[in-house]
Amino acid sequence: MNKKGALSLSVNAIIVFVLAFAMLGVGLTVTNLLSEKVTGGIANLPTDELVIQQPSSTDPITLPQNIDLKRNGQEKLQFGFYNKNPTSALLATVSIVECKYSSAGATGYVDALSLPLVLSTSQDIDASEAAGYLIAIQDQGLTAGTYVCTLVIYNGDTTLYTDAFDAYDRRAEDPTPIYGQEQFFLNIVT
Repeated sequence: MNKKGALSLSVNAIIVFVLAFAMLGVGLTVTNLLSEKVTGGIANLPTDELVIQQPSSTDPITLPQNIDLKRNGQEKLQFGFYNKNPTSALLATVSIVECKYSSAGATGYVDALSLPLVLSTSQDIDASEAAGYLIAIQDQGLTAGTYVCTLVIYNGDTTLYTDAFDAYDRRAEDPTPIYGQEQFFLNIVT
């Protein structure tokens, strides 16, 4: 019986096990980091992590011009916002405040309760700074077709304004609650 061979085999087995556990640890760490980033879900992004055009003073909201949304569905997207206002945008919150439609030759506005909901977080953005948003847009039962919608970034402080509609309606008397707005085409598809 060759005891030297048995010893060599057990040393090799130990080395293989140590390497296997090290690789398993690295794999689990990477998986954990990726899942934390992905499951962060709707959150704020630094603008350098956006996969779309960087916002600037000439293009302050980098929202896609066409958004397809399944009827009663949800669409997740990201965009950037550059605060070109002279003061900080406090509690900058995202909402859709109006959508216009055309049907059988007549045009009109979607009722406020039927407007798509926007799920996002609020953030403070200093003057001449940019921030990224991850948002989810949820359809509230609009009929299939194309709508022209207005997305606003507004001061979400509920002690000042009850909601985005209040801030948007009061923009003529006090433009400060609306930090920015952008129109886009919303295509509701079945």
